[in-house]
Amino acid sequence: MNAQYFEQAGFAKLLLQEQMTAQSFVKAIMQLYEHRFVYAEHMSSFENGEGAYKIMELIKVAANREELINETGL
Repeated sequence: MNAQYFEQAGFAKLLLQEQMTAQSFVKAIMQLYEHRFVYAEHMSSFENGEGAYKIMELIKVAANREELINETGL
């Protein structure tokens, strides 16, 4: 699913293992190299969601709610 997402976002080309041959692998590498600047441009324009930071903030919010529940006896 991650690979499909990256392909849909324009970051890479998906090559499924069951479709891979030596020839298709080399072709995919060559295409990746030929389009490297397009992929880099797509990646640079993508908003980095700061996922780890957001998850930590959600954990802190949940922990604070738990503390509040314990303090109030709810």
